Amino acid sequence: GYTYAEMGIHLDQALKLVQRALEIRPEDGYIMDSLGWVYFKKQAYDKAIFYLEKAVELSEYETVIAAHLADAYLKTGQREKAIAMYKKALDNAKPDHEKEIREIKEKLKNLENPVQ
Repeated sequence: GYTYAEMGIHLDQALKLVQRALEIRPEDGYIMDSLGWVYFKKQAYDKAIFYLEKAVELSEYETVIAAHLADAYLKTGQREKAIAMYKKALDNAKPDHEKEIREIKEKLKNLENPVQ
C-alpha cells in the first residue's frame, strides 16, 4: 500500500491494503504513517494529518514519518508547525539517512528563507 501511495498510483487499492494491515497491527506507527500518506496523496490533508499525528506519536518522531507530517502541515497552511516538525525529523535522523536529511534541510531552508 505504501509503495502505491509513494508512486501516486492505485490509491484506492493502497487505502484498502493499508487499512487491512492496520486492522492486524493497529499500534504500528509505520502502518499508521502509510495510511496517512495514502490520504496525503489523495489530497485529503485533514485525514492525512489525523493519521500522521498518530503515527508520529507511535514511532517517536521517526524521521520519515515526522517529515510526512510536516509535508501535510504545509499543505494546510500550518507553516510554523511544519518547520517545527521538520526540525524534529532532523533531530532524530540517523546519519546514514543522507538523502532524507538533505531533502528535509532543503525544505527547511526554503521555508525559513523564502524567495522574495
